[in-house]
Amino acid sequence: MLVGVEVAIRCGVFHVMFLEPRIPPNTGNAIRMVSGTGATLHLVEPLGFDLAEPKLKRAGLDYHDLASVVVHADLAAALSSPALASGARSARPS
Repeated sequence: MLVGVEVAIRCGVFHVMFLEPRIPPNTGNAIRMVSGTGATLHLVEPLGFDLAEPKLKRAGLDYHDLASVVVHADLAAALSSPALASGARSARPS
C-alpha cells in the first residue's frame, strides 16, 4: 500500500521552480534532486548561466538524462504552462 509522498512522487505531482536562478551548482543540485524524486524542475529565465556551464554539469553530473527540466521565458509563461496551471488551480481553496 502506497502512502502520501510515495503516491505523489510516483504520480509526478511535485514541481520545483527556480525564478531567475543565478548559481549553477544550486541548479545542478536541484537537477540531481528531481532526477531522484520524479519531480520536474522549472527554470524561469533569465538564467544567470548557460545550461552547458561546467559548474552546473559537475553538480548534476550523470543526472541530466534522468531529470525533467523545463525552461520558461518568464514567470507568466511558467505559471500558465499545463503542468503548473493544473496544479495551481487544484491547490487553491474553494
